[in-house]
Amino acid sequence: MTHYGLICPATTGHLNTMLPLGKALQERGHTVTSIGVADAQGKTLATGLNFQATAEAEMPAGTMAESLAQLGRLSGREAINYTVDLVRKSTEILLKAAPAYI
Repeated sequence: MTHYGLICPATTGHLNTMLPLGKALQERGHTVTSIGVADAQGKTLATGLNFQATAEAEMPAGTMAESLAQLGRLSGREAINYTVDLVRKSTEILLKAAPAYI
C-alpha cells in the first residue's frame, strides 16, 4: 500500500477535514503521516494517525493558540491584515520545512 503524507495547518477547520481523510485512507490499508507544527500533534495522534513535527523552532507548541487569541482581539481591516500575514508566514514556514520529511 501507499504511504501518504498530509500537510495541514494546525487549525480546527483544516484538521477537522484532513484528519478524517487520513483515517479513511488508513482504514483502506494505507500508512498515513500528518506533517505539521507541534500544535497539531495531539489531535492527529488521537485519530490514530502518525505525526511528524516540523518547524519546531519557528512554531513551537502553543504558537497557533497565541496567534488565534491575538486575532480574537482584533477587528476589521486590522484582523484581515493579521490573518493574511499569519497564513502567509505559517504556510511559508511549513512548506520550507516539510520537504525534509517527504
